Amino acid sequence: MFPSPSRPVPSQSTIVTSAQTLAKILGEEKRTLHTFYRSDPPVEIQILSPPILFRENFTSSTSVMIVQGVRVLHPTLLLNAKCKSILGRVGSEKKDTDSQDIVFLLQWCASNNVRPRWVANAGPIFVQWFIQEYGNERLWSDLGFDLKTGKWSG
Repeated sequence: MFPSPSRPVPSQSTIVTSAQTLAKILGEEKRTLHTFYRSDPPVEIQILSPPILFRENFTSSTSVMIVQGVRVLHPTLLLNAKCKSILGRVGSEKKDTDSQDIVFLLQWCASNNVRPRWVANAGPIFVQWFIQEYGNERLWSDLGFDLKTGKWSG
């Protein structure tokens, strides 16, 4: 799978095709690819198919950030998408993973002084459910979610 020094480096399309083939061979979940960041220890990365996770329309004006030279969706957009996707999960393992992602994004917003003023999928019913299932009430309120009114402030 990885090029050896004596062989040429495969093209990007070859790598993608190889990853898709590997996913089929390993029986990975449909629409999920797994890869690893080459570090010690290696870090597993799940690549989720955007049409499933992000049903919103994205244009050239969609808010992005540059992280180590790579354009990524703004964390508040990821938070909005995760708040929606967790509700559609069947198994507890995927829900737990989504909840960890949501907590991470809330913590990121808190530590980077970002107020998620518009997270449509994090309404009062969702936030109450999330807190009941996964805790972290203080994170929500510290970021400006008023638990009494069920609205984002600021």
